[in-house]
Amino acid sequence: MTSLVFVVALLLSTPAFATRGPQLSLEQKVDQIVSLFENSTPDIQYGYIAALGDGRGYTAGRSGFTTATGDLLQVVEHYGELKPTSPAWPRFKSLLPRLRRSTSSLDGLEALPETWRQAALDSVFLRAQDDVTEELYKAPARAWCRRLHLVTPLAYLVMFDSITQHGDGRDPDSLGSLISKVSSTAEKTFVTEFLKVRRADLLNPTNSETADEWRESVDRVDALLRLVDEGQWELKAPLRVRVWGQTYAL
Repeated sequence: MTSLVFVVALLLSTPAFATRGPQLSLEQKVDQIVSLFENSTPDIQYGYIAALGDGRGYTAGRSGFTTATGDLLQVVEHYGELKPTSPAWPRFKSLLPRLRRSTSSLDGLEALPETWRQAALDSVFLRAQDDVTEELYKAPARAWCRRLHLVTPLAYLVMFDSITQHGDGRDPDSLGSLISKVSSTAEKTFVTEFLKVRRADLLNPTNSETADEWRESVDRVDALLRLVDEGQWELKAPLRVRVWGQTYAL
C-alpha cells in the first residue's frame, strides 16, 4: 500500500498536493535525510550560508543554493515577490545586480551572509526557499522518476539528493549526464548502478573547481548505498542513516 500511495503522489507534482496525507511523511523523511547530507543535522538549515571554496561562491539555505549557479538569486527574487515590505528586502535588492552576474567571486557580496541569516528568521523567506526547492529540485526529481519508471520512496530520495548536488543542467557532472551512463532499467539494479556512477563522478568530477569539495562528499552516496543494501526501499521506520561518521535515527 505504501508503494501505491507513493506512485499516486508521484504523479501529482503540485506543492499543495504534496502537503497532504502520507506524502507529507515521505517528504519530511526525504528532507531530513538530504539535510543530514548537506548540514549534518535532520533539522533543515534555512539560515546556513558559507563560502566553501568550491567554485560556486556562497552556498546557502536548505538546498545548498549558490551565488554562482543562480538558484540563490531565484530565492532572493522570489522572496521580494512574496514580501517586498520585508526589512531585509532593501538589503537584498541592493545585492541583485551583483547576484545576477552569477560568478564564483565573493566580491561585492560582503553583506550577503548577515542579510541571509536575518531573513531566515522570517517564515516567508523559508517559504521562498521551499518554493524554489520544489520548482528546481523536487518537481524535476519526480519527473525523472516518472521517465525512468521508478516508483519507490528510496529511488525518489536518490533522484532528489542527486539533483540537489549535481543540478539538472547539461554539463557532464549533471544528473542527466550521470543517468545516461546507466544501462539497467530494472529499478533496484538501476538505482544501485546509478549510485556507483555518481560516486565515481564525485571522486573525479569534470569541473575541477568542485573536485576537492565533491571528493569529501562521497559518504552521502555511501549512505544511500547502505540504504539500498538494507532493502530500505520504502524508507520505513526504524530508519537509520549513517553518514559523516554518525548514525541518525529518523
